[in-house]
Amino acid sequence: MTALLIYLLKVITCSALFAGCYWLALRNEHLFQWNRFYIIVSVALSIIIPLLNITLYAPNIVMPAMTDYAARFVFNLDEVTAVETSSVSWAWLGWTLCMFFTLLLLIKEGVAFMRILRLKRRSERIHIPEAVLYCTDNAMAPFTFFRSIFWKNEIPVDSGEGRCILRHELAHMRLGHSWDKTLMQLVCCVFWMNPFFLLFRRELELVHEFAADSESSAEELSSLILGTLYPNYYYDFASRFFQSNIKRRIFMITKNKKLSMNLLRKMSIIPATLVAFLLFAFSTAQPPPQREVTAEIEMLESEIFTYVDEMPEFPGGFEALLKFMAENVVYPEKAKEYGIQGTVYLRFAVTTIGTVGEVQIMRGVDPLLDAAAVEAVKKLPAFNKPGKQGGTPVSVWYNTPITFKLSESN
Repeated sequence: MTALLIYLLKVITCSALFAGCYWLALRNEHLFQWNRFYIIVSVALSIIIPLLNITLYAPNIVMPAMTDYAARFVFNLDEVTAVETSSVSWAWLGWTLCMFFTLLLLIKEGVAFMRILRLKRRSERIHIPEAVLYCTDNAMAPFTFFRSIFWKNEIPVDSGEGRCILRHELAHMRLGHSWDKTLMQLVCCVFWMNPFFLLFRRELELVHEFAADSESSAEELSSLILGTLYPNYYYDFASRFFQSNIKRRIFMITKNKKLSMNLLRKMSIIPATLVAFLLFAFSTAQPPPQREVTAEIEMLESEIFTYVDEMPEFPGGFEALLKFMAENVVYPEKAKEYGIQGTVYLRFAVTTIGTVGEVQIMRGVDPLLDAAAVEAVKKLPAFNKPGKQGGTPVSVWYNTPITFKLSESN
């Protein structure tokens, strides 16, 4: 759940970066096809870039052995179990709520889609060279749905108003705006928690309208928009003529088409993409040591490393390792009788095949507790993956403080 939350935060940050760049450089510009491309690509990059993991090698840095990879185990089974159960419960609850809202939104869009299909079956059809008109009395008509145009019965097709609206809807159909809208609806269903995707969806709808408006004369279209009442209810998949944001549509219709700085505005996506890659797609790592291959292999087989490129992975992750230690550390009865408690600092080697090798006491408490800690470590099953240095499996020291703590009743 933590990894998913981090990914979603990265997606939101990426989309905020692209949205800010769009707002500053491209909004309200006569670059309709480019703006459409920018919005769709920005959404795609915001989703993909946080998933990438491109390694950049940095200079070798010497790290302290005891603080790099130390897993702390507190031998108090009741406490460990309670913490683990609480963590799993919150993760499960968050994941369930996220999936519930996503499913709810997908069902909503599915219902809207089926409503349009049902409207098609109930409407009278008129075939024209480029499309099929479905005549209806539905309040949201006229609107375009892929290659179908839903036409309002009360608007004569051969009138000046009808011809203007028809040109507008045919432009939506030719430019394939329904595909964009469907894609954005699905993205917003999955990433419903991202406000910048909702902003992009609204801007994309307006860009569609600007592009379709450009097919008609400014005077005729402005007069028609201002003189028309439009309903508030609409289907998300449809491209309607009587959209909101009339002020912006009229502004774009009457705005002069300036060509100055268009290239610079288009190139604004490049710095935004580079910044997003630098922030979320790249990670640093130490380069493998520059040695002779034969000597390096011999050294890797014999040496136990304290710092490597890739640490060993325990089956089930850290939580499983924590649980295993809590279940397998046996508190010596004599130590309980004498009230001996404290933290045993030890380290054990994870070999090139993932098994537990040599165990060393770094700082002990008492021979009884020291022996109990060593026995528990020796019971560890093999790790899924051994440690690796420069892509080659190596033995790695794993530092493990184990705390023996008596309850108040003892």
